[in-house]
Amino acid sequence: MLLFNTDSQTDECLDARDRIESYVVPGIKASWELVGDQLEGQRSIVGYQREEWAVPEIGEVYKLITSDEKISQFIRITAFRSGYGNKR
Repeated sequence: MLLFNTDSQTDECLDARDRIESYVVPGIKASWELVGDQLEGQRSIVGYQREEWAVPEIGEVYKLITSDEKISQFIRITAFRSGYGNKR
């Protein structure tokens, strides 16, 4: 359970979620690479990695960064499908 105050009596769940997610900090580099450019607002991404490496877990958060490191966006894994048809 997480309790906190947003200092507003009119905040809704979305406001609370945004506040909580703002505490996500970058970690180590992901074990997978993205394929192609990622567009703002798109709902899915495609990546690849070595078969023996651990696959992304549902709920994990990653930070996408442009090559010049000027723009970034956090994404959360909500579904995962491997190239072999296994869906998690």
